Amino acid sequence: MLHDKVIAEVLAKAGGATAIAAAVGGEVKRQNVEYWLKRQEFPSEHCPALERAYGIPCERLRGDVKWVRVPAVGWPKGKPLIDVLPARPAAKAA
Repeated sequence: MLHDKVIAEVLAKAGGATAIAAAVGGEVKRQNVEYWLKRQEFPSEHCPALERAYGIPCERLRGDVKWVRVPAVGWPKGKPLIDVLPARPAAKAA
C-alpha cells in the first residue's frame, strides 16, 4: 500500500492520472491509474516506467516488493528488477 505522501508526490510531478497513464504507456488508460490510486497501489510491473518518468524509486513506490538493481545504460542507480529468487538460507557454521 502506498503512503499518501508518495501518492501526492507522483500526482504533483505527473499532473494527473492521464499523464501517469501516458508515462506508463502501452494499454494503460486513465481509468487504470485512477483504480490504482483508489487502491493505493501501483502494479509492480509499471514501477520502472514511473521511476524513469518521475524519479521516484521503485523501492518507494512498492516497498513490499523486493527490488534488485542491475547495471544498465540510462539508469544511473541501475535498472530496477523484481527479485523473484527465494532468499538463500543462512550458511551453517561448521
